[in-house]
Amino acid sequence: MTQQNDLPEDDMIEDDGKKSRIVRMVLIGIGVALIAGLSAGVTWFLTKSSAPSEEAIAAAAEQMVASGQVGDGGDMSGEGASGSGIALYFAIEPEFVVNYKGSGRQRFLLTEISVLSRDQLTIDAVSQHLPLIRNNLIQLLGKQSYEVLRTDKGREQLAQDMTENIQKTLVELIGKPGIERVLFRSFVIQ
Repeated sequence: MTQQNDLPEDDMIEDDGKKSRIVRMVLIGIGVALIAGLSAGVTWFLTKSSAPSEEAIAAAAEQMVASGQVGDGGDMSGEGASGSGIALYFAIEPEFVVNYKGSGRQRFLLTEISVLSRDQLTIDAVSQHLPLIRNNLIQLLGKQSYEVLRTDKGREQLAQDMTENIQKTLVELIGKPGIERVLFRSFVIQ
């Protein structure tokens, strides 16, 4: 004699449907977990810092100074300010967002800048006096006009004006201009 289930046939079909839903939900859960893990791994890989550590940079700089390849950056004469030594960049953060003169409407400028120097003492001075430097640059940026800023020549002139502005401030503070130039990292006008 064949064995029969105690459940009616309709209940067996319903039970199979519940099992398939459970299996489907488990597979969806595994898929979501797999995608989340993969996303986290890719994010970590793309955002991890591949830049050398500060200790490695300092050791390399000391080795270059010891071998005579560059000066120690400690001379206060400013003679090493253009062309000799290691280029040091300092990002002035946060970005500048200012309104400026426009033809009949409100205009905005958003820019991120860095300064180039070859003297660590100058970089330290820029960092220490950043509020004063930012204030002077904001005032300079606010005096600009849309017609000038939209041209390449106008942006180049603005970078030169910003360089001179910072150099003037540094001469007053530390007795030397210290920086070679201002570099735009981003420049958006609206």
